[in-house]
Amino acid sequence: MLLKVVVCVAGLLAVSQAVRVNKYVWAAGYGVIAVLFNPIVPVCLSPSALLWVNAICLMTFLISLGTLERESRLSALPDKSDAGKLASVHV
Repeated sequence: MLLKVVVCVAGLLAVSQAVRVNKYVWAAGYGVIAVLFNPIVPVCLSPSALLWVNAICLMTFLISLGTLERESRLSALPDKSDAGKLASVHV
């Protein structure tokens, strides 16, 4: 039960981070993960299907961990395209 809560909360946090960097496909995928592992309305799967779902979710978290975190940091950096321009003020 605790593991379901952790995975569900991590999925919801990943959804918010993916939306922040405009990666809506990742956000949708993490939304599905959050729904599959929600502790309120459990989804019943066969043991073999559950094994595959667990493996796919783990791989998804590991792959996107670096991808979304790196893009999140890059989006926080200031835009350098205006670095050489001087600002003028008209009075």
